[in-house]
Amino acid sequence: RVMSPEERGDVVAMAASDFEEMKKISLHGSRGMPSAPLLTESIGMFISDMVYDLVDGSMNRVEMTNFTQLALHQIHRSGGSELFWHDMMTSCGVGLFGRDDSAEETKFRHVVSFSMLSSLVKVSSGKVRRVGSSSDLVPRDVASKILSLELLLHYLERWRDLATAENLRKTAGRD
Repeated sequence: RVMSPEERGDVVAMAASDFEEMKKISLHGSRGMPSAPLLTESIGMFISDMVYDLVDGSMNRVEMTNFTQLALHQIHRSGGSELFWHDMMTSCGVGLFGRDDSAEETKFRHVVSFSMLSSLVKVSSGKVRRVGSSSDLVPRDVASKILSLELLLHYLERWRDLATAENLRKTAGRD
């Protein structure tokens, strides 16, 4: 989860109070350096920004982990296709990609792509049922699994092509 403004203020206030103590100790300026109060204020601001970034980054990482675990749980869960799509589109997808600085259309594309890939992984990694007590496999399950695996292969090939083209552009830009 993302810290609320009040929580951020509390973290910054804690760091500021610690640096107030440091100001009291170092009120004497030294040669070639800014005066001690000015120096400690800039250090305090730097440290408070650093603490805020560390806490915010840690909380984002925990949120990403939680959404990823929810997605994996839904992928391995059997049945419930409506719930699966709802969770992928509204919970996991928005949680993973909704906080980007990208345009809304780009975020939506990422959420839909993530949901479709999750569905392909779900179908391709699921079990294939057997017809009754025989050793024959259910044809629909076999066809769905083969189609999902082919679509995943196609996606990975296209992604490789795009990644290779992007690498070539970056390499050419350095020269």
